Amino acid sequence: MIAANDIYKAPADVWARLAAPLASETISWRQDGKPVNRDGKFIARFVAYVEANTVRERLDTIVPGEWDLTLTPLPQIAGEPDSEATCSFKARLQVLGVVREDVGTGRDYKQAATDAFKRAAVRFGIAHELYSYGQN
Repeated sequence: MIAANDIYKAPADVWARLAAPLASETISWRQDGKPVNRDGKFIARFVAYVEANTVRERLDTIVPGEWDLTLTPLPQIAGEPDSEATCSFKARLQVLGVVREDVGTGRDYKQAATDAFKRAAVRFGIAHELYSYGQN
């Protein structure tokens, strides 16, 4: 593993390979929120997502042994009664000495931790194309 203070130049295509679109069979859809009744019809919003294992496999394939994840629990935010999120984590993802961070939330530790991991990975371009899908 490369130490955070080491200077390392990644091969030019590493970042492009990390950000390459994922195989369509790894992309799933889930309902986001509760269905809403509009004019007698129930409408629900669906969003695209990938499993954390898909992100891990991408990292292991392109930069095997050269990435590291640190998760830090965050204090619970009070005052959001409608929110199902009860846990939050900050993910610090280091790839070839480059660090990206993001925060994830969820109903439990596992959901919050995987959300944070996937969001930090998007900062390296992994699964970023899901955001262009919009909502169904």
